[in-house]
Formats: sequence, C-alpha cells, structure tokens
Amino acid sequence: MNDEKFTSETFIPILKSRLEAGLGVNLTVTGNSMLPFLVHKRDSVYLSALAEKPKKGDIILFVRPDGKCVLHRVKKVKKDGVYFVGDGQTETEGPVPYDALLAICRAVTRKGKIIDEKSFTWFFFKKIWLNMIPLRFPVIAVMTKLRHDKKL
Repeated sequence: MNDEKFTSETFIPILKSRLEAGLGVNLTVTGNSMLPFLVHKRDSVYLSALAEKPKKGDIILFVRPDGKCVLHRVKKVKKDGVYFVGDGQTETEGPVPYDALLAICRAVTRKGKIIDEKSFTWFFFKKIWLNMIPLRFPVIAVMTKLRHDKKL
C-alpha cells in the first residue's frame, strides 16, 4: 500500500482483506492526537490483526460511527466496550464497541528507527505516560520549550 492515500471507505476493506490474509499493514500517521509518541506524517505504524481482547496501553486502530479511522491508546477495557485516549489528549473516548476495532499496532517507525513492544520508549508511553493524563499538557509544554531553546 505504498504512499497511496485512501478514504476510510476504501481503506477499511483493504485493511481487513490484508489482515484476514495474515498480512500486516504499514500506515503513515496523520493527525496530532498521538503526540508526543507519534508525529504527523513523520512516523508510521505497523498494524496486524487483533487476535485477542485489547489490553490497557495497546494502540488500536478503530472506526468511529461517522466512519473515521482513529489510532489511539487503550485506557480501559470494559464489558460495554473499550475506552481510548490519544497520547496528546486528556479526554477519554468510549465506550467503543468491540466490532469497531480494526487492528493493533505492533511496531512504530519513528525518525527512521523501529520501536516495538520490547523497547523502553514503548514501555514509557504504555505504562507511564498513559497514567500521567493530568500532567500531559504541562510536560508537553516543557518539552516544547526545551526543544525550542536547544535550537537557538
């Protein structure tokens, strides 16, 4: 699926077909809801079939009722569905019904380097950052300031 652009209407059937065939899908990240872990049009994710119930901290691609595909992190799993939050957000979304879940992220290409579930970066965002929701915006502000000062 190279660098082609798809609407959700055309992308979802292609994604499902590839996943059912046992193939993974590389997808370039668009949007800023997963900052600071994933950066718009810089990073990509490797998606595979969701073989089991998602767990807290997993990154899942799901489809909203309006048909839009969203990649967010699992905040909690309940009987009524899954609750999500983007790494750059503080508001929880859900419950998202289980049949709206499309795929799970197993690896990320970030700044040209592959990050998988065994890396410290993955661990940090899955276990620590997920539990820092009230502190996210101040931490991001400090990180941005440090990055800006470093460029001067």
